[in-house]
Amino acid sequence: MPSLPAAPSSTPSDFRVLARRDRWRRRASAWKLGNWLAQQERRSREGGAGEVERVRQLEGPTVEDWRAVPFRRTAGCGRSVVSDDGQVELRSKAGVVYTAGLQTCASVWACPVCRSKIAAHRQAEVAAAGRVHARAGGSTGMLTLTVRHAQTDDLAELVAGIRKAWRRVQQSKAWRPARHLVDGTITALEVTRGDNGWHPHLHVLVMGSDPVGMDELAEVARRLWADSVVHMLGGEHRPNATNGVHWTGAKQGDDAEVIARYAAKLGAEVTRGDWKANDVLAQLLDGVEAGDVEAVARYLEYTAAMRGRNQQVWSRGFRGCLAELADGQGDDEATELLGAVVSDEQAAEDDRGGDHVAFVDRRTWHRACRTWGAAGCVAILEHYERVEPPPP
Repeated sequence: MPSLPAAPSSTPSDFRVLARRDRWRRRASAWKLGNWLAQQERRSREGGAGEVERVRQLEGPTVEDWRAVPFRRTAGCGRSVVSDDGQVELRSKAGVVYTAGLQTCASVWACPVCRSKIAAHRQAEVAAAGRVHARAGGSTGMLTLTVRHAQTDDLAELVAGIRKAWRRVQQSKAWRPARHLVDGTITALEVTRGDNGWHPHLHVLVMGSDPVGMDELAEVARRLWADSVVHMLGGEHRPNATNGVHWTGAKQGDDAEVIARYAAKLGAEVTRGDWKANDVLAQLLDGVEAGDVEAVARYLEYTAAMRGRNQQVWSRGFRGCLAELADGQGDDEATELLGAVVSDEQAAEDDRGGDHVAFVDRRTWHRACRTWGAAGCVAILEHYERVEPPPP
């Protein structure tokens, strides 16, 4: 392999290139934080309090939170070589070079690189679902469910509460008459942070057969949501009548192609939090990179509260029904996407598909990580994207 290429410039000509550099740069912040935490914990066990106590004294994360964060996996994600032969394989798909044979943490909450790969797969699944359902005469809409929140609120309690509140709505007697209007739902959890603290909310993609009936269903949700939130979280979290429930849906008379495009647009909304300006993971890791102690504390609180939670949940049996419809429609891509459930771990793996480009030995890859950090790793990928592939 040639010597390490120059570190990437700051003026990329391609948005995709810039986005990848940003993801790797932020993942490098998680690398550094994981190493720092491990070092401080060792010092603490040896009798010294260490700088880690500065963060623990901030309101939010506890000692248990620190132990709950999967830092060993995140700190080695994209850096530790795990292949049997000790080499990193570079593969190419659609002109993009990527790695295989490296550790992946598969955390949609803690790692920006793994999250992007997982989100891309989930986006493709939802787009396929909307396409198949529209061809079968269905319509699509989306409920966004929020609660009132404040700086002092505990994120884990808020997340658990809004999910229980939505479950209570669906199980209520008042909701039962509306069930026949719904073929299935895809519920996505999203968290942002602002002046009023953590803001967890649900995006519920609703697929049914009657646009007018689905609009009525949204009105039922508005009537039930506030009381359900109060029951699960208390009166201080009661959402206001205007913003607590937001509904957007396809129009009556839209043809299947228009509805399919609309479903794909909504699918991007519920899966691609990494595309949004208020992306909380990007904000927190940028703060970690800048050395902001409060950002470190909030990142730890966030990853501890979200660990083990599913970012996306399909209603029971809906995915299988859509897979059968896709097969009957002759849509092989949708049949493959919907027929088998792909876990976050599988979606985050780097070694699926593509063509072999080159091998990088363990020593060179680790040297790039140590010397240049994420910039060195991305420089290697970009180098091979510029090089013409060898003839077959």
